[in-house]
Amino acid sequence: MTDFSVDQARSLAKHDLIEAYSALPPYPENRARLLYWFLSRSRLSGWRDVVALAVSLAQFGLETHDLVSEPARDEPLPAVRKRQLTVLAGDYFNGRFYELLSQAGGLEAIRLVSRAMCEVNRLKAGLYEKWRSLRMTAGEYLDELVMIKSGLFTPFTCFMQAGDAERFPVLLRALVRCEVIGEELAAANGDAARPGYVYWHLLQHGTPADREALLGGRAGSVAALAAKYKVTGLLEQMLDHQLAAVRRLAESFGSESLLAEIGRILDSIAGRMPVMKTANDLQR
Repeated sequence: MTDFSVDQARSLAKHDLIEAYSALPPYPENRARLLYWFLSRSRLSGWRDVVALAVSLAQFGLETHDLVSEPARDEPLPAVRKRQLTVLAGDYFNGRFYELLSQAGGLEAIRLVSRAMCEVNRLKAGLYEKWRSLRMTAGEYLDELVMIKSGLFTPFTCFMQAGDAERFPVLLRALVRCEVIGEELAAANGDAARPGYVYWHLLQHGTPADREALLGGRAGSVAALAAKYKVTGLLEQMLDHQLAAVRRLAESFGSESLLAEIGRILDSIAGRMPVMKTANDLQR
């Protein structure tokens, strides 16, 4: 697929104030590219550009909102302003989604994605509740993130031919799992205190003494325990296996153009692996 342009999407999302004063997540280009490819074979083929752009902007808005942290006591004014702008940035990207589709007359697409947004927010609330009550395994954490990050893209199966409608969600979620594992791997090498896969793996597999140290929030305990239990190496193995699984799924379609598209996507994910492995080797 060559027509979908992330530069075009970024130009639609561009705002000088947002870029200057708020943090933004990576643009969900891979999910948009995969949706575009399948829409090219669907009843929405003539709408593939605007739908892929609009849905990826909506996803960008949701993931921007996810960066908003809880306010700290006596927080300095610049941090308050940054949080406020991040919230507004997410709202702005969601607004561009509605603007694009309403101008194109895509009311059905708006309804589909709006319902999907409600479901994604329900999943996020459930994830937050599990996090607060410590009722979650590391595997469940990954599964929840995959569902949350793929939820806006799956409603369009109703426009796809039967075979694609069954297999697109499977391939999409397999690809999103690659992205999620890659993000968790990057976080493990950077800020191990982040309550992500590392945290839940340690709670699940650590000794009682190690779990107590983790829950007690002792300085440096998460990073030290992550090294002790070799969690980064585990994530690397998981990513390698998942990349191979996505490639096998793509091969099952028998489409050279899909294989080429998936190859480009997987190469962009795997391209970060050498740096990550170097960091892990140092950890060991």
